[in-house]
Amino acid sequence: MEQAKRKTEHASLRHRTHQVFEIENHGLARWINIILMTFIFLTIVIVFIETVPDIRSRYLNSFIWFEYLSIALFSVEYLARLWSAAESDPSRPWRSRWKYATSPLAIIDFLAVAPFYLGLFIQLDTRYLRVVRLLRIFKLTRHSNSLNLLIQVLKNEAMGIVSALSILIILIVFASAGIYLVEHDAQPNAFGSIPQAMWWATITLTTVGYGDVVPITFAGKALGI
Repeated sequence: MEQAKRKTEHASLRHRTHQVFEIENHGLARWINIILMTFIFLTIVIVFIETVPDIRSRYLNSFIWFEYLSIALFSVEYLARLWSAAESDPSRPWRSRWKYATSPLAIIDFLAVAPFYLGLFIQLDTRYLRVVRLLRIFKLTRHSNSLNLLIQVLKNEAMGIVSALSILIILIVFASAGIYLVEHDAQPNAFGSIPQAMWWATITLTTVGYGDVVPITFAGKALGI
């Protein structure tokens, strides 16, 4: 009797946890989303400003403690979501958790904290860890309706995007080969090979146009037009 009661309480707690993290219109869920988004935003800001030597040396201890607090918060969130994922199919809890753990959003949540724990056992370059922390910005896709809409649009238009990128790559390849043929003798340092010429082709076709590499022959200028 006592064991059955504990199982019922366990299932009830898991159900409430699932509602808090997965049901958007749940009152507590809104506050949790606000807190998580605030921490994500502050994390990104700190990653940028701590690259300034003066700021880093002055507020290093504060940055470290904020990172510990962020890791604790994101870890609890990940574990709570993983544990309560069993609610999607209570008859197969571990299968449900594995399905959740391998989902894109769960992988993002895992990558948001994994480098910190990995750094406890393996010495990693702090610059690498700092940049990896920027992965947390992808956690906003879970908490922002606008980003969710953007992802949905990208999914719906995936074939069109792939087609456009394919055409761009083909144009870059032909433009690189063409500019190599007409500019190689005149500018061997800038157009010494097709891979080198791809830099010019890429910035030209994407209309970036840095101007650091330009054709000087008549044929090269004609190709650039």
